[in-house]
Amino acid sequence: MRLHSILIATLLLASARDGAAYKLIEYTNANGQLRHLFWGPENLPVSWFFYNVPPDDFSVDVAISRTQVAFDTWEAVETASITFQFSGQTNAEPFVFFDSINTLGFITDPSLQGTGILGATNFIIFTFTGEIAEADIFFNADVPWSASPDGQAGRFDYESTALHEIGHFLGLDHSGLGFMESRPQRFVLLEGSAVMYPFAYPPGSTGGRTLTLDDVIGVSLIYPAGASAGRASLSGTVTKDGDGLEGAHVTLFNPFTEELIGAFTDGGGNYRVEGLSPGPIIVRVHPIAEPTSPSDFGLDDFLIDLDWSVTFHEGRAEVTAGSNTPDIDVEVMP
Repeated sequence: MRLHSILIATLLLASARDGAAYKLIEYTNANGQLRHLFWGPENLPVSWFFYNVPPDDFSVDVAISRTQVAFDTWEAVETASITFQFSGQTNAEPFVFFDSINTLGFITDPSLQGTGILGATNFIIFTFTGEIAEADIFFNADVPWSASPDGQAGRFDYESTALHEIGHFLGLDHSGLGFMESRPQRFVLLEGSAVMYPFAYPPGSTGGRTLTLDDVIGVSLIYPAGASAGRASLSGTVTKDGDGLEGAHVTLFNPFTEELIGAFTDGGGNYRVEGLSPGPIIVRVHPIAEPTSPSDFGLDDFLIDLDWSVTFHEGRAEVTAGSNTPDIDVEVMP
């Protein structure tokens, strides 16, 4: 099968706002088939290497140790079957491809100065299937980093950033599930936001080290394990003026368990949210809001209609273990 190199919009930036929920890295192949990125069973455990040039803030050994913790966090998800293997240090920089190794590491790039980019992930894939052949992650060496267990004032938490980028490495795109607090001249991400939200916690915070249900369900969909059998799903269509509305955030909240999860609608306005606990569900639909934009979530800025109001599903929605609740449709108003 033909190999293809793609750069997904998987940059982690340093600030932003509100939304909902897990999303897979998807594309349409040459046959018009929708595919998502994944590591095939024959590549498990996924081998990774670390570039042997340290940042200014700590040693390569410390970086490897915190990276291992981040990989272990994803591997510990009981409803997912993904595994990893550290294979040593390498002289190969991240984003040098077709060397048959998956490299993580710090690089210095003058073009990154002032961009707010903390890191990024890139892939070589089999275009017809979506299977990943090779993936690299770089971290911006010019950012002030901390590897301290408790964080460090004025420095971004490396483990949190590694956890986010490894989520991309697994095939997850950006989630919309983020809670922002408005402060003078900036927004600050609050704890409880998905690890895969496209903006980082502020310097000094270690809030990004814990996976949310949103992150867990996303990785479990790509690498399912038997432990997810009791979960439920819900599906429907979001429309505006009778037409399917693409790129709407559909947020589902269980008032008893307080679980929050959701998805973006597809090109026809359809959505399906997996991994729900049984019980009543409150369905809220809302547009992508400033200062974020559709492109932050892998969507087209020019195709996504944002001119409509937050809308709730008016009827009763309830899900049952092991089954899907269909036709939970919402018509939004301009």
